[in-house]
Amino acid sequence: MKAPFATLSTLCLGTSLATAALSFTGSPVNQTFTGFDGNSAPLGWDAFGFSSGSGFSENRGLSTGGVSTGGTYAFDLGGSNIALGVQPIASDFTPGYYELEITNNSASTLNGIILSFDGYFLNDQDRSNSLSLSTSTDGSSFTPVSGATFTSPSDQDSSGWTLGLSHSSTVAAIVPVGGSFFLRFTGDDVGGAGSRDEFAIDNVTFSAIPEPSTPLLCGLTLCAFTRRRR
Repeated sequence: MKAPFATLSTLCLGTSLATAALSFTGSPVNQTFTGFDGNSAPLGWDAFGFSSGSGFSENRGLSTGGVSTGGTYAFDLGGSNIALGVQPIASDFTPGYYELEITNNSASTLNGIILSFDGYFLNDQDRSNSLSLSTSTDGSSFTPVSGATFTSPSDQDSSGWTLGLSHSSTVAAIVPVGGSFFLRFTGDDVGGAGSRDEFAIDNVTFSAIPEPSTPLLCGLTLCAFTRRRR
């Protein structure tokens, strides 16, 4: 079930290619993909690995899953819970990625990031695929996030949409004011043969590690001064 969130919880839609970065102003960013219809790029997101062109070039609309045409979908995971999803095929998203850019428009440098997401798969085929999260501060050099990979089984089942991973972690990163932070979700084949399972991303959150409070800083300063006087 979606958790209510006022800031950026309703997803705005952009063009068919990369859209403008999301803005971090100090309050946590939370994308639940409410309002995403699968017909254009979600705000802040880019895509790579689709055969018909760069960016969100194969937008397939809304679906509950069980599709066979490769491309990007707004998957209804049940109960109108919409997620950003993909149906990989041989020429689409194997490999490929979805990438979210967040610009630091707060008043101070970020000295660490707290992030989380939910990853789902629909294991209706006999090929195993994976989705992995990595991050970057320059959009070029990416570092894998430990424990942020999930894989669908190679033998299909009838379980429907399955929560493959609910991930939360803290990432060491310095993002100056005006700088950007990138989250990249990369998919590829793992094993098996034949058609591929569907994957979906939901509840993507981003927040900064809180700075020490003024009283704490004053306390630390006083402690250091006291020690020097001894």
